[in-house]
Amino acid sequence: MNNSGLLKRTGTRLMALFAVIIATAGLMLASGATPAYAAPGITVTPTSGLVTNESGGTATFTVVLTEAPTAPVSITMTSSNLAEGTVSPASLTFTIANWATAQTVTVTGVNDAFDDNDVVYSIVTGNATSADAGYNTFVVADVSVTNLDNDGGIITVTPTSGLVTTEAGGVAFFSVVLSTFPSSNVTIGLSSSDVGEGTVSPVSLIFTPGNATTPQFVTVTGVDDALADGNVLYTIFTAPAASTDLGYAGQDPSNVSVTNNDNESETATITNVSPASGPTVGGQTVTVTGTNLTGATAVTFGVTPGTSISVAPGGASLTVVTPGSLAGTVNVTVTAPAGSPVATSAYTYTSTPTVSSVTPNTCPAGGGGTVTVMGTGFVLGAG
Repeated sequence: MNNSGLLKRTGTRLMALFAVIIATAGLMLASGATPAYAAPGITVTPTSGLVTNESGGTATFTVVLTEAPTAPVSITMTSSNLAEGTVSPASLTFTIANWATAQTVTVTGVNDAFDDNDVVYSIVTGNATSADAGYNTFVVADVSVTNLDNDGGIITVTPTSGLVTTEAGGVAFFSVVLSTFPSSNVTIGLSSSDVGEGTVSPVSLIFTPGNATTPQFVTVTGVDDALADGNVLYTIFTAPAASTDLGYAGQDPSNVSVTNNDNESETATITNVSPASGPTVGGQTVTVTGTNLTGATAVTFGVTPGTSISVAPGGASLTVVTPGSLAGTVNVTVTAPAGSPVATSAYTYTSTPTVSSVTPNTCPAGGGGTVTVMGTGFVLGAG
């Protein structure tokens, strides 16, 4: 069989087939029937439940046509809130060649400086545009996305220690700042633990969603008194934050430690001498208690200096070894940089008793006899 014969018979069969198809269509048209065909559709998967985050986390969804178009079909993609998430690509195009292949859309979370909790936004899909009347203006489903917040609010106080004021009105400063913009005002109260040593201004700080990351400065002012009370430590208390922003509400910032330097002269004093008596030969260790005894260079009993002076840390006491002296009561004087206080009649020297004779030198075995002891240094009531 030659090729020309084969082609002729094949062509004849195709023409017969087309004739059947045309005839069938003609019968359907003559009867008023409409040929069946699938309606166009656009599927978006998924349309909800997507999650991004402010650290740049992404989520994806797909778009695909359900039937082949007769002309290209375009769909735009936009974010309802560019401060929370962006979308890529910005548009999709489906053709006769790729209509059945799902196209992927990527949504990316956007970071901000606001403690705004998790935010829901949408990827808005525009109605389809096409020369295919079946797809043109087709309504495409939007996609719901949640962007997870990463802004945990922190209140920073700088510095929290080492501040010094003076009783001459000297001032010190510290700052307070929020790490993120709150969703509502944040108020922090301030107070002094000892208004007799230092005051604070202002008495409260208010951070708004517009100024929260700008440091606010607090002034602490020393207060004078008439007391030689030395340098006094006090505290500026920061109250727990008040706000409807749950990220900041109740957060308790660090307190601030301050020292108010005294400007009154510190005077040495003696409040006690113990023990208050001892032998005339001296050599007894005595403790002198008082204030501002630091640096003491001499302790005299009457007019005679003691030895081996040792001052306790802080200057609240010292020890000294008594010199020898005649029997009697004497003043105790301390010589120190803060003054030379005198404790009047503070120490008594007592003689060591001596016995020169005992009369009689015998007595009944049963006792009851009177004996006279002669000597020196006896003290009535000494025991």
